[in-house]
Amino acid sequence: MTMPILRRAAHALAALAFAASLAACGTASTPDFDPTGLLDFLDTKKPLPGERKPVFQEGVPGVERGIPKELMKGYQPEPDPTLQAQPAVPEKQQAEPEPRKPAKRVASKPRAKPRPAPAAEPEDPPEDGVWPPPPGSSQPR
Repeated sequence: MTMPILRRAAHALAALAFAASLAACGTASTPDFDPTGLLDFLDTKKPLPGERKPVFQEGVPGVERGIPKELMKGYQPEPDPTLQAQPAVPEKQQAEPEPRKPAKRVASKPRAKPRPAPAAEPEDPPEDGVWPPPPGSSQPR
């Protein structure tokens, strides 16, 4: 007999949660929505007295608003005016340079293979077997 009551309560709770989430989505779409305003009751500090004014009403000077033009699809940079102002290059300089002649190769002696270093004799392992003694300390043998 208690099962239908619990089931009804669970369904009502789920419906209430769904309705609250839909209501929250509706308020988030407004442009003036500030989510920090929901937590104002936690703020115990007093605001300083005085009038609040925006510092840069038209935006920060020297910074474009929105997406930069360089990042837009299909952006083509404007031609550099200094390149157009330069005189045309004479034809002599535009001609292709003569191809280089390949350098003569001289046969060299084959290099000798480096000799492997002689294997060092293993030293006595330290007492604890992990760390060597610190430098400068004399250890009796």
